[in-house]
Amino acid sequence: MVAKRTENVRVLLALTLAVYFVAHPASTHAGPINTNAAIAPGENAMILRLQYSYAESDGQGNIAHVNTSVFRSTLVYGVRKDLALFLSAPLINKRVDVFSRNNGRTENVHDGFGDITVMAKYRFWYEDPAPGTTMRLATLVGANIRSGDSDFSSDSYDPILGAVYSWRKGRGKFDADIIYQLNTG
Repeated sequence: MVAKRTENVRVLLALTLAVYFVAHPASTHAGPINTNAAIAPGENAMILRLQYSYAESDGQGNIAHVNTSVFRSTLVYGVRKDLALFLSAPLINKRVDVFSRNNGRTENVHDGFGDITVMAKYRFWYEDPAPGTTMRLATLVGANIRSGDSDFSSDSYDPILGAVYSWRKGRGKFDADIIYQLNTG
């Protein structure tokens, strides 16, 4: 069962990358990874943002070691020049080494989906004071939706509200956001 789920994750990753490179053959400019930007793709344009993170920790008690890999793919779609929709889904692989007196060392591996985030970003203000310079403000509204995967999903649907500011001047860039998520579970 674990091997089948791992293979499904690999197939989904390969398909995601293939769709991205076919749909976006031209060079692109990188945007922020750990924050949002008040700058959205153009109308009917898409951005696919891929992020991988890895964490390793020593456990407590019978748990000796934990490795967690998260591959997050975020699709951004520009509905209009001032409105964008987001869909973000994490694929998670977690390996836990457990020691017990009866069984010795065992390894538990779990693959699955974490909670899915759906958001809308609406840019309500912008100013272009000089050529090559722009400032923008946008609101963010969305929800963190439980995936239903028993190993990684929360038991709640959590609303999200936020704002984001972006400034660009030539090669200089600054993005800042503030986001509040109400955890209902």
